[in-house]
Amino acid sequence: DEYAKVVSLDEGLCYWAVDGQATTFIGTEANPTEGAANTDLFRSRSDLADFPAMAWCVEHGEGWYMPSRSEINYIVNGLGLSSSTIDSINQKFEEYYGIGFQSGKSYYTSCENGDGTKVWTVTIPAKSHNSYIKNYSRPVRAVKKIALTGGETADPKPTVQTVVTK
Repeated sequence: DEYAKVVSLDEGLCYWAVDGQATTFIGTEANPTEGAANTDLFRSRSDLADFPAMAWCVEHGEGWYMPSRSEINYIVNGLGLSSSTIDSINQKFEEYYGIGFQSGKSYYTSCENGDGTKVWTVTIPAKSHNSYIKNYSRPVRAVKKIALTGGETADPKPTVQTVVTK
């Protein structure tokens, strides 16, 4: 590919939607592979603050988004997260001044499930997909795509809190 996905070294712990919006159907289940497209459905909403996990990702800046089900699964596989490697991967995150993935925790994705009352999560490191209600506090990571062509390269020890995975 001509790009890499960058994972935030920090993570949020927030609701996907606040109580008043917990049953609002946005339509993100239609795109299980592109978190950026799902996030774009929220960027111009006047009620973005009512979707704290999404707002947390968007607040990272231009191009940052909440990953889809397949993207977070790909990131977990790309980082080699398993019960035997999570400690060494998390050690790398901490080396770059970040926070490691929480073993056994279900991370929010940008993908709704069904009628909009639930959202898909991916459990680290098991890679299991589960569907939970939106108004529950869960961890979330922001993701950004960066170009690998046109002379752009990744800094081996970035000053911005990011880790590059391919």
